[in-house]
Formats: sequence, structure tokens, C-alpha cells
Amino acid sequence: MEAPPPEPRELTSWKEIADRLGVTVRTAQNWERDLGLPARHLPGPRGRVSALAAELDRWKAGTTRPRPSPARRRWCLAGAALAAFAAALLAGMAWMRPGPPESFRFEPKSFLATDGRGREIWRKTFPEPLRTASYTGQSLGSNRKVWIGDLDGDGRRETLLVYSPVTHERDGEVLYCFAETGEETWRFTPGKAVSTGPGREYASTYYVGTFLVMPLETGGPPRVIVTSHHATYYPNQVAVLDHSGVVRGEYWHSGQLPWLQAADLDDDGRTDIVLAGISNSRRRATLVVLDGRDVRGASAEPEPYQLQGMEPARERARVFFPRTCIGRRSTEYNAVAGLGLANGTITIGVREYPFVHDAIVNYQLTGGLEVAGVDFFDALRGLHRELEQSGHLDHRLTEEEVEGMKNLLIIRGPI
Repeated sequence: MEAPPPEPRELTSWKEIADRLGVTVRTAQNWERDLGLPARHLPGPRGRVSALAAELDRWKAGTTRPRPSPARRRWCLAGAALAAFAAALLAGMAWMRPGPPESFRFEPKSFLATDGRGREIWRKTFPEPLRTASYTGQSLGSNRKVWIGDLDGDGRRETLLVYSPVTHERDGEVLYCFAETGEETWRFTPGKAVSTGPGREYASTYYVGTFLVMPLETGGPPRVIVTSHHATYYPNQVAVLDHSGVVRGEYWHSGQLPWLQAADLDDDGRTDIVLAGISNSRRRATLVVLDGRDVRGASAEPEPYQLQGMEPARERARVFFPRTCIGRRSTEYNAVAGLGLANGTITIGVREYPFVHDAIVNYQLTGGLEVAGVDFFDALRGLHRELEQSGHLDHRLTEEEVEGMKNLLIIRGPI
């Protein structure tokens, strides 16, 4: 059975219209003004109005699309235009406003942090000009002097900067930490006065070799690992700092260790700190592996190289690399010229002749420090032939001699 048609009766007051709609009189009048409620104003005394009940029912049920009044439409259009203008203005302001630090550049006395478009965000001006040559060749293994990232986990980017002035031989170097907006949050002055015995004291002027930022155990907070060496002599400090610049551990070594990497070599959830450089007491290139959670003490050395007043270190291992026949003739010691760590393999280049850049023996070690391969670079093989032909060497280079370079001296510490 079909429903009866709506009543065609006429409503002649705002009260009747409001009652039909189930709202107040004021609401009904607002709907007529703003939403096109189908009411007609009648001539005569002010306020006379008329509406058909059926039209009101259809309007309320949505069968007739409400039509805003002309005044309301004008206000809506004006509001939309204003909103569009405001959005465009805000977008323009956002584009003009520098983003977070992503890169950097230098002026003679200033470090400038820049965003992704190269725009300056903030600058730090120092009392002495910067030694800009020390910032070239940024790498993970050696000579990292700038780092930008979230150090404390708050979603904002800090900047770590090694301040290396032209007066570094007198003043040393300092590691600064700056907030995303450029305020200094802390600074770390590496090294300290140490001694290897009476008359062998070394003042606290140190250069930062490089640093890394990474957690030292799975799920742990990031740490800053800094290796620094004495400006003139052999003491080398490896410091572990937290995000506030507080020293959480330090290891001392008698010989410069400017090369630094870190990784979990044996998949035990602990980060191993891998350092490379020179052992002054043994006159050899060396590799040192530390447990990142146990960085303390000083390396064990023969006199007169033993650093005094420190507990014995607990290295996981120390590796000493043999010298070639060329190295034994030409220089006091060989030295590490490169350190890489990838896929559980440690790659180390050892330079045997200081005047030929690529006169290098290249080693590959497993995470357990077993020798996986050794090779002479072409420059070193060519130098061997030249010295042989000139009479400075009395033998040809053989594969047996190359294989003999696998005889590393390895001192293993606590596991």
C-alpha cells in the first residue's frame, strides 16, 4: 500500500514553520537566510511569511538541494579566496624559510650550516681562521671532521664539528656539538697531560684523527667515538662520549691510531671498535680491536713507551703487520694507509715506502682476524723491480715472499 501524499496545507507563521521542522524559530529563520529554506515573505505587516508543509518536508529530507542565499554565497566565495591566499602565503613562507641542516661550507673564520638548498641556517665564528685543508676527504675511516644527524633521538639534527684552527700546533683541536638552531650544547677537548716516566711528560695538545657516531650495542643509544693523537709524540686517546659529551670510556695507546671503523665482527650484539695506525714501540703498522662496552686502560708496552698511571687495557686483539724488504731498507716503520670494513671483512692497506703513495701491501682479514688474502699493489711490485735493477735489492720478488707477509703477530685479549 502506497503512503499518502504529504499534506498540501500552508503554514503562515515562523512558529508553525519551526514546529514543522522541529527546531526553534531562530534556527528556522537562519536556515531560510543561509540555506535556502523554502519560505516566502508576504506583503503587508513586517514578518509575514508563508510555506507549504510538503515543500518543507522535501527540503528537510534532502530531496531538494539547499541553495545558499546570495549574501551567504558572496561570503563563502570571499572566504574561499582568503583561505587560498593564506595557503599560498604560508607555502611561500615555508619555501623561503631554511630547512634543517644538511650540509655546510666554510668562510675564513666561520663554519656555516646550510639546508638542502644551500641556504645558510646558522654560523659559528671562531677567534682564529679555520685550517680548511683539514676538512677535505671526509670519510668514515679517517679524517671525518663534520657530522650532521639526530644525536639524542629528539627528531632534531645536531652538528658535530672538529674545530681545527691554523694555530692547531699551539692550540690543538676541539670537538663541538651544536643544536639544530646553532647553539653550542657541549664541547670536548681531547687528550690530557700524560707521562711514560720521569722526564717524559707530554702536554695536552691533541689533534682529532677522526670520529664516528653509532650505538655500541643492539638497540642502544648512539655514542660518539673519537680518536685523537698528541700533536708531536705518540700518545693516542680513544674516547667514547654520550649524546651530552660526557666521557663514558677512554683507551690509551702508544702510537697514533688515526683510522677508525666499528661493526659487530662476530654477531654477538656488541659493537667492536676497530682502530689502525702505528705501534711506536714495535715500529710496525698495527690494528687494535676494542669491545665497545669496555673501553678503558692503556696498551701494554715495553719501556720507555708504557703510559703511566692507567690500568691495563682489555683489547679484544692487537695485530702487528710485518715489514717488507723494501720497508726495512727505507723507513723506520711501516704505517696503515687505509682501513675498510664491509660484510664481515676487514681490509687494511699498509704503506711500505713513504715516497710512493701506492707502495702498499693490501690485507684482507676475517672478523676473527684470520688472513683471507694478501697482495702487493702494482706500485710496490714496480718499486721492487726498480730497486732490484739498481742493485739496492739482491733478489726478485717471489710469491713465496708475498705469502710470507701473512705471518702477522696477533695478541688476543679477553673475549
